[in-house]
Amino acid sequence: MNASRYSEYSDAGRWELAVRIGLFSYLKKNRITVHLAGQKITYFKGLPCLRFFNLEMKLIGFDENWIYVAQAFTRNGKVHCYILTKLVLMHKGKRVSHEEKLKEAGIPHISPNNPLAQEFSNDRSVKDLVTEFLRD
Repeated sequence: MNASRYSEYSDAGRWELAVRIGLFSYLKKNRITVHLAGQKITYFKGLPCLRFFNLEMKLIGFDENWIYVAQAFTRNGKVHCYILTKLVLMHKGKRVSHEEKLKEAGIPHISPNNPLAQEFSNDRSVKDLVTEFLRD
C-alpha cells in the first residue's frame, strides 16, 4: 500500500469510529457535517499488497476549536504509519460548537486541556503523541 492509500483508509476508519460511538446517527439526523481541518501523517514503511493490517483509532480529545483523532496502521505488531487528525463540525456552512454536539450525542466529555492543540502549531512529534493516546 502506498502513501496515498493511508489517507483513504484513515477517512473510512474515522467514519466507522463515528458509527461505533453513536455519533454518525446524531450527525445525520441533525444535518451536521464533519470536515477535515488538518492532518499530520508520519510514514515508516508501506504495507504489503493484499495483506491484512490493523487500524487502531481513538477519539482522543477536543478543545474550543477542533476534535482530535489518533490512528495507527500496524501489521504483525509493527507500526507502518501514524496519523493525527483535527476535525470541525459544520451546519449550513457555519461552524458548530462541537463540545455541545458531542455532549448531546452522548459522547463522554474529554478534557479540553489537551496537548494536541499545540501539536498543529508547534510541530511536535506525531509518533509520540499518537502512541501515548492509543495506549490509554
